[in-house]
Amino acid sequence: MISQIHPDSSIGLKKLTDADLGIGTSHQTHIGLFGETFNFIDDNHESISSQLIYSNNSYEVLAFFDYIKNPDGTYRSPKIRKGKNEELYINNKKLNSVVRKIRTITNKEKDLEWYLLWFGLDTKELIFFLFNDSSHEFIELKNELKHVGTKYIITQNHTSFDYLIKYLNSKFENLNISYFQELEQSVLSGVDKVKSRIVKAPGDLEKTRKRTKETGELGERILNEYFVIEKAKKRIYDFEWANNNNKESGEPYDFKIIRNDRKIIYVDAKSTRFDEANQPVHISANELKFIIENQEAYHIYRLYSIYDIPSMIICENIYKVAEIFLPHFELFKSSLKKEHKRLSVSGTSLSIPVDADFLNFSDGFIFPFQMNQT
Repeated sequence: MISQIHPDSSIGLKKLTDADLGIGTSHQTHIGLFGETFNFIDDNHESISSQLIYSNNSYEVLAFFDYIKNPDGTYRSPKIRKGKNEELYINNKKLNSVVRKIRTITNKEKDLEWYLLWFGLDTKELIFFLFNDSSHEFIELKNELKHVGTKYIITQNHTSFDYLIKYLNSKFENLNISYFQELEQSVLSGVDKVKSRIVKAPGDLEKTRKRTKETGELGERILNEYFVIEKAKKRIYDFEWANNNNKESGEPYDFKIIRNDRKIIYVDAKSTRFDEANQPVHISANELKFIIENQEAYHIYRLYSIYDIPSMIICENIYKVAEIFLPHFELFKSSLKKEHKRLSVSGTSLSIPVDADFLNFSDGFIFPFQMNQT
């Protein structure tokens, strides 16, 4: 699970009123929420990055969050406002608000009863889930909760809480898979690769950085277990794990394999949590120099789907990339030094598409075991 509910958030569920939907004569410009659901929001007036999920679509929206003011000047339950036109612009790009998007959707089917479910993630992003009484989501939630009324607060100790979070998170993550892949590529490359969203949720990049490190470590543990089995079956003579005990060795490879013919093969593990093996891999300039020196003795093991069904493809001619890149890189550095003697290049990383026509990757291989993720 990529996303986690905020520890101070509950799940709110309500039947939307005509006033919430902007129907009738009240001219209400907000949708009322429940105070117990967003205890982690400190600011009484805040614009919050949010996702509205409806009918297998996820919309990037803004929640204009504040509190309903009583006649005596005190405040009560939170609400999300429709928002003024000038509030909808972020980085010169226009977003919709949660309220506006809900009203646009529901205005097309006014005869249905509409429901809104919401919760907050540990990144402080807000998730809103819109559905109606004719949808399969309504049936599924009704079967679990036994009753879908006008107001429902599901706290974290509620018997249905874990089921609902798993159900909702699955929908949210499946609809945002491109965003999560872009975050991973941003971390690996050091360049912002996010194109599917205007606003990244607070904390998403840092969380992805931590998760990517954990993914890399798990990938190496999986490969280590694989090589233990290969050695026991005498398919290889021996191997060394360069980063054993999670200590970075600084070597430009992760494993050194000694084949039965005593030939040495250097292996670099490139791991991703996602199901697609063709996510680009990233190789540093120093690694490429080592690759060009070792040619066919340097292999890339591309591990994917490592938290679900750990799988792998292998590239034995990654040196082709080094042959293409390094001459251009050295020429660039030489030219730069001539023009600007005090400038230098460091920390260069190359993004390599797995489906490049000059690379030969093996067919997919599923590891015959599961690893403990802790």
